Amino acid sequence: PVVTSVMHIMVNGQFDGVVAINLELQRLTETVKRIDPGQSSTTDEKIIIVDVAGQVIAHSENQPLLENVRETLPGVVEVLAGQEGSLTASDEAGSEWLYSYTPVPNAGWGVIVQRSTKQAFASLDTFQRGLVLAFIAFGLGALFFWIVLSQRVINPLVALTRYGQNAIQDTAAFSESHQHARHFAQRSDQIGQLTRAMLQAEENIRRRFLELTTLNKTSAAVTSNLETNQVINSILNEVQNLLSVRQCALLVVNESTQQLELRASRGFTTQGDLKVDLTTADPHMPVLRAIHTNQPVQVPDIDPVSNFLPVFAQTSPEGCRSALVIPITAPHIPPAVLIIYRADVHVFSKEEIDLATSFANHAAIALEHAILFSLTDAELQKQVRSLSALNRVGHTVSQSLVINDVLDNAMGAVLEVMPADACWIYLQRETESFLRLRAQSGLPGAVAERVRDRHIRRNQGVMGQVATSGEPILLEAA
Repeated sequence: PVVTSVMHIMVNGQFDGVVAINLELQRLTETVKRIDPGQSSTTDEKIIIVDVAGQVIAHSENQPLLENVRETLPGVVEVLAGQEGSLTASDEAGSEWLYSYTPVPNAGWGVIVQRSTKQAFASLDTFQRGLVLAFIAFGLGALFFWIVLSQRVINPLVALTRYGQNAIQDTAAFSESHQHARHFAQRSDQIGQLTRAMLQAEENIRRRFLELTTLNKTSAAVTSNLETNQVINSILNEVQNLLSVRQCALLVVNESTQQLELRASRGFTTQGDLKVDLTTADPHMPVLRAIHTNQPVQVPDIDPVSNFLPVFAQTSPEGCRSALVIPITAPHIPPAVLIIYRADVHVFSKEEIDLATSFANHAAIALEHAILFSLTDAELQKQVRSLSALNRVGHTVSQSLVINDVLDNAMGAVLEVMPADACWIYLQRETESFLRLRAQSGLPGAVAERVRDRHIRRNQGVMGQVATSGEPILLEAA
């Protein structure tokens, strides 16, 4: 079969003839088959060309031509109406097909491509399956990541948070969280570093808290106890505990003998007295350097230091290999030092020096309290003696009218209260214009005889000036 196509020819608006062409449908079919020779056989795809009447004029398969498929082939009505698109429909066997159609301009024909929906949507199905598999893989990966994150990061952080919250409490919960923290500290990653830092911080805080508690207890002992030896012994005990040392000593300068004497010590197997003459001692000795400079002096290794001052000639079997000398100063106490010994070669840290200085300050307060107490007690005794003497003089005046008894009691009270060796009294009689010796105590006999007949007029000498002015005069020794 052939298809004849006729078209008129117009020249200057006038009909000039017609052009006709015959198209052999079999050749058109062969042309359609040559579009993709192997596609139709492998993909079950069909290409159909219909004319304006809905007849098949070309088919990619060996199907009858010029068959009217307007009512039987889906998409024919739409393509002959000039539409372009696709639709799905099922055949008599129940198979679902995809029909894509597009019109041929100017000819009124239409091209319909029929494909199985399984093959047409195979790539989409593959994409969907790949997407589902990707989601599954992503979900499994996320689950695995969450499990690893929980085990390696979240759970350790939760445990460390609980450990930090319970750090200030000595409870079973803290003990358990502390064990977990020590387990995490063995890791080499950032969690391990964080855990080790927290454990170190906890240790530092507890040590600081213990130091503050000890210093507070020491301060309470210093301020509430006037037994100096008991307070100093308590201070040395706390030095041993906090600084983890076995040996320490407190040395004080005896200003009357100019000797450095041992006041108290701890940790020495041989207890004895130590006295160092400061007038002949080496001024470069660490103890004397600390006293003179008022700065801590540490000796990391005692063996090379030939002039180091040992507390005892025989120490504990471990010996003393390093020492820290802290000066003790206060306004009313003689120079003193606190010496801390260690059995190993050791460089004392700033924290250790500061802590030892705090204990030295407490020892200074205790010594200061002892000195002030002794001074206060001496002043009190002096006032008591003065009041007692005045009371005796007043009692004599009230009980006796003998002037010599009154004067003797007054001079005795003066010699008792004041650090004087002699005392004398000059009086002026109403009928005389001069002063004469009336009573004396403590003057040598020759001196007493020499001044007995000596008359002192007003404004004559020191005693005359005192008699005239009524004011005391203090004569400094020449």
